[in-house]
Amino acid sequence: MVTWDAAAGRVRSLRGRWLERLGTIEVGVEDIAGRTLAAPIDAPADVPARSHATMDGFAFDATRDYPLDVADADVFPEDDPPAVDAGQAVRIATGAPLPPSANAVLKREEATVDDGQLTGTDRVRRPESRTATSPARTSRRAPTSTSAAATSPRANACSRRASG
Repeated sequence: MVTWDAAAGRVRSLRGRWLERLGTIEVGVEDIAGRTLAAPIDAPADVPARSHATMDGFAFDATRDYPLDVADADVFPEDDPPAVDAGQAVRIATGAPLPPSANAVLKREEATVDDGQLTGTDRVRRPESRTATSPARTSRRAPTSTSAAATSPRANACSRRASG
């Protein structure tokens, strides 16, 4: 049996050899379907502009310890998130934007609210692209897929297409 790492290495090697045989051309974004990007696309801004909850739960600053006061607010996808004070958490729906001071979401299923106080597990989801105290520090480089290129502000992108 081949290990996962060995299989992934084989796929990367085959992909590299296959892509080397293909030429690179520049095409308009409208013609990029079915192609593989030949070079990364750098976006001028994060899209979406802020982090969003990937589950129903409670958003808060994970540098604070439990218990947290549950704020008298709910955040839904169409809302502008409220400010959340230190030591507070806010109920948040899947797809809703995180409050600026929140850097984690605790799943509703793993949360306990008793008399307005939130406690829960230490297993929280932290958005990868941002922290509560600093702007995004991750690369704004899009993955090398044609779906990423379709949202790019660039008019053209270099791509490869298999012949045949």
